[in-house]
Amino acid sequence: MLTHCQHCKKTYSTDVEVLCHPHRDRLCSHCEEMLGKLKRLGDDFLVLGQHRKVYQQERFWSWRLGVWICLIALAAQIYIFEKDTIIQNSQVRIWLEKICGSLKCELPTYKNNNDFEVMFGNFQQTKHQYYVFQAVVSNQGLFEQHYPHIKLNLLTISGKNFAQRVFTPKEYMGAGYNKLIAPSKTIEVSMKIAKPEQTVGGYSFELI
Repeated sequence: MLTHCQHCKKTYSTDVEVLCHPHRDRLCSHCEEMLGKLKRLGDDFLVLGQHRKVYQQERFWSWRLGVWICLIALAAQIYIFEKDTIIQNSQVRIWLEKICGSLKCELPTYKNNNDFEVMFGNFQQTKHQYYVFQAVVSNQGLFEQHYPHIKLNLLTISGKNFAQRVFTPKEYMGAGYNKLIAPSKTIEVSMKIAKPEQTVGGYSFELI
């Protein structure tokens, strides 16, 4: 226990027993004020150590509160700046949908082009004055998502890109298509492409 003399303000440690039982040989080493019984502490001595545990507990809970505030602030910043990435992560999405199911909330539509698998692609000239582009795409993800856009590139014989166009789902699927592709669903794309003036040496396409 810590005490200090109210006369000279010198601080030192002692035991409760000393404060409860007078000892003439226990004096303040600075001003020689004798330690009296506990009832005399209000006059001569102030006990400093009796609230030490309370202070330590308050300090501990203040520290824990500060840590939780920092963690909440960090989580909020991560959500604000990485919200789209987090929501579109398939592993995190599973838990988010469970939570939203309980809270009656709705998540933005899932979109991850990496879940699409191109099973077939072809671009060839017909007997008529146009080309036909064909593709078969499957949604291998765990969630339904919007149809992807298709970016088609036409190449010269030397492999250089000389024409490019992005086709929307409505353009390659027609007006009556369902806007979302269910998991494990496969779609077939077939489009007529007008014959360009330059000779087509090859093609490439990607889902965006």
